[in-house]
Amino acid sequence: MSDWISTKKRLPLPNEQEHYLIAVKNKNKENGIWLYEVAFWNSEEFERSQTWEDILYWKHIEKPKE
Repeated sequence: MSDWISTKKRLPLPNEQEHYLIAVKNKNKENGIWLYEVAFWNSEEFERSQTWEDILYWKHIEKPKE
């Protein structure tokens, strides 16, 4: 369950309100730099505070194994 999911293919379901790892590409650099952030899915969109570029990928955050 650790594979990245393209936002073009699908988004989390409305009832999957939790935190996810998102990936964006910084457009201010020539080849772009990948940036990552933890964002909350509020059933309609990702809420984030650090990155403002279009979200390209997201994935579930895996819980540590005990």
